[in-house]
Amino acid sequence: MCLNLNINAKKHKAKSDLVCYKIARKDSINSRLVTYFQMAKISIGKTYTSELFRYSVADRFNNKRSAYVDFGLHSFKTYEQALMFYTDRDYVVGICLIKCVIPKGAWYYEGLFSTYDSYASSNLRYDEIVFDRNKI
Repeated sequence: MCLNLNINAKKHKAKSDLVCYKIARKDSINSRLVTYFQMAKISIGKTYTSELFRYSVADRFNNKRSAYVDFGLHSFKTYEQALMFYTDRDYVVGICLIKCVIPKGAWYYEGLFSTYDSYASSNLRYDEIVFDRNKI
């Protein structure tokens, strides 16, 4: 997951806990949770830390610069945005949505993942599964 930024986007420090949402999968063999894209093992109630790296590149076709965050813990800004992303992929087995928190004091960027409002942060806590495709 890559976060697209406005070229002038600045890194923010969370002044309070920010609620966000993450899409994960349940591993079909042992039911463990893993992140949707990187397949990294995650646990509910645990806080994870990552580097947060912003870079910009020149687009040689239109002479504009674009900015991105690849390194960081990516999440969707709202439940609705995560659900829209999910409904575009509802054929994926074992998918679930997790309510997360970017903790107070963590660094983050706001931007877009495709067309979805999203964050990339230095810290992310996985709080609870709020939608589980397997329980429908």
